[in-house]
Amino acid sequence: MEHVSKVIATRKAQLDNAKARLAAAESSVRDGEIKLRERRKEEEILQKKIELAKQYNQASKELLLVLQKLDGSKKRLAIVEDRSKRAESIVQSLLSQAEEFELKYRETKKNYNDLLYDLSSMGLN
Repeated sequence: MEHVSKVIATRKAQLDNAKARLAAAESSVRDGEIKLRERRKEEEILQKKIELAKQYNQASKELLLVLQKLDGSKKRLAIVEDRSKRAESIVQSLLSQAEEFELKYRETKKNYNDLLYDLSSMGLN
């Protein structure tokens, strides 16, 4: 019977040892799960950061293109403004010439009318 008591005691010790190892393993698993959750959260944050970095890079490229187009548009606008100023200058010159021609026409018409009057008063009409 003593032998059976020793076997039972040994088995109880083994069972207690197994329970302790099981508790340690469960604790280790819980710690691992907590660390895994933390790592997954970190991974999600990093994925978001990566996505934001990609969006930032894409937005930067698009902004560069827009700025290049804007620069080209500014150059074209400057050219158009210059041409517009030259055209306005030409129009002003033509208006000035037209006024001169109008004055000369009126003066010539007055001179002609005066000549006709003089001729009619001289009876040469």
